Parts: sequence; structure tokens; C-alpha cells
Amino acid sequence: MISLIDLFKHRNYFTHKALGMRHPELKEIGAHPIFVVGCGHSGTTLLLRILGAHPNIHPIIDESAAFTKKRTYLLRDFDMETLKAGKKRWVEKTPLHIHHLQNIFNKRPEARILVIVRDGRDVATSIKDRKGDVLSGIKRWVRDNSAAEQFQNDPRVTFIKYEDLIENFDSEVAQILGFIGEPFSEDVKNYHTLVRHEKLGHERPPSPAGDNHLEYRMWQVTQPLFDGRNRWKGALSDEEKSLFKSHAGEMLIRYGYATDNQW
Repeated sequence: MISLIDLFKHRNYFTHKALGMRHPELKEIGAHPIFVVGCGHSGTTLLLRILGAHPNIHPIIDESAAFTKKRTYLLRDFDMETLKAGKKRWVEKTPLHIHHLQNIFNKRPEARILVIVRDGRDVATSIKDRKGDVLSGIKRWVRDNSAAEQFQNDPRVTFIKYEDLIENFDSEVAQILGFIGEPFSEDVKNYHTLVRHEKLGHERPPSPAGDNHLEYRMWQVTQPLFDGRNRWKGALSDEEKSLFKSHAGEMLIRYGYATDNQW
């Protein structure tokens, strides 16, 4: 007996195929998706919103977990959403897709993947604010970024530093758009004013912790560019700094965020 999920997959497939016969541009849409990945709290939502403001790109606002939960049939939904929106391609971000880059290429060989990296001390600080545990943030930063290192020389993958995006917004975004093959548009500078989803609110939640986390992130990306660099300096205790050095000090140096462990 066919399950409801399988029935949906089949219906999704045949709907996509029928639309493709009537709309040849659907093939082009499906051939050139953009995936934003990275360790959580590194700026993935910010990058999604910036690219989603481009006139040629349709943003998938909700994290799909298409590869982490083996729901890759959703990619066809994104193709059809993009066609309906009158755009040329789509961008999706699920941070944990950083562990599924090869799977992404298996499904969409010409995809472009943007890996955003942020100072691990700030990532750990942000995760600590959310979960109250700095060690889980440190370990996640190492684990997630390590997963993408084998793709450093793949021409379909580029690495972006959150700090570069904050410090040199125009030139960094121009390079990103050049990588994905899109012309620069002034619209990307106004990403925070282009509210296209009911979940993107304008009122600041009381804190980024617990159940407020998603609401806080959605509020944050409706604000002008926020500089979240070096928050760790006033947030990490000496004990937490030592913990970071023992677990991730070498990676911090290798990524150019420190010259040694004497910080």
C-alpha cells in the first residue's frame, strides 16, 4: 500500500513534469539553485535575505531540511514556487546542509553553494545566549565547518566570512553575485525593507533564547545591517575562553581569526 508521503512525492513529480512541458524555463530554474550553508549563528539567515532581495532570485524563507530529513522532493516545489514568482532561480538555507554537500550535487550537479563562516568565539557566544551552553557551540563550530573543508577547491562552492560581509558589504556582495552569475542590483542593499513573509516581524522579541529564537532571527533580518563582530570579548569568561582554546584554538588560527592562543 502506497503511503501518503509517497503519494505526495509521485504527485509532486508528475505535476513538475507536466509544468516543465508547458514552461521550458522550469528546467533552467531547476538547474541553477543556490544553497546557503554554514554553522548556525554564522549569518546564514542574513545571507539568505540579501540574496532573496535580488530581482532574479526567489528566497525559500523556511529552512527545508530537504537533505537532512531526506525530503529532496521539496526541491521540485521550490522550482515551481520560483516559476510562479516569476524569478529565474531560488536560494534556500538550511545550516545543517553543510553536512550534505555531496548529496546536493548528486541531485543538482550545477548548484552553487555558499558556505558562510564566522569567528567561532562569536558563534559560541550566540549559541550560549540561546541555549546557555558554550561548549555545545564550540563543538558545533568545529564539526560543521570541518564538514565543508573537503570542498574548498570545488568551483561550485565558495566560502564567505561574515566579518568581510559586515566590513565590505558592497564589494563582498558583488563578489558573491559574480560567483553565482548574477548582476549586481541595488535591491540587495535594501534587503531589510523587503518583507515578503508573514514570519518576518518588525517588533523585537524580549530575548534570543529558547522559544523566542526564531522570532528574534526573523526580527533581526528586518533591521539595517547589524555588526555582530567581537561580541565574545565581553561575553566569554576566562574559563570559557580556555575551553574554546582547547577544543577549537587550532581551527581559529587556521581560519585567520587569531595568530596564536594568547587572546
